[in-house]
Amino acid sequence: MIKIDFNKYIDKINNKINVLVDSIENDFAKKEISLIVNAGGKRLRPILVLIGASYGNKITENVILFASLIELFHTATLIHDDVVDNADLRRGIKTINAKYDDKTAINIGNILKDI
Repeated sequence: MIKIDFNKYIDKINNKINVLVDSIENDFAKKEISLIVNAGGKRLRPILVLIGASYGNKITENVILFASLIELFHTATLIHDDVVDNADLRRGIKTINAKYDDKTAINIGNILKDI
């Protein structure tokens, strides 16, 4: 049986996510994306990456980066999904399309998926 200290790695993933978001050059997009990624979430996809990597007995910095990128890509799809569903809330905060408009949400989702 494989035992993983998920909390240790989730903290690293959250830190890496924030570093990646901070690298976004568009300050408006960076602010909106930061609000979303720090609003919570289960981090299920990164956990699945950690489980897969643990079978090789090696959770490296590249694994942390990959897990973080998977989570950011998933968040980008949620931003786009909010447009399709005309959603007003996501993770307890107002969606980008509800705050601004669909075009803004799509553009911010695209910026995020292109990290």
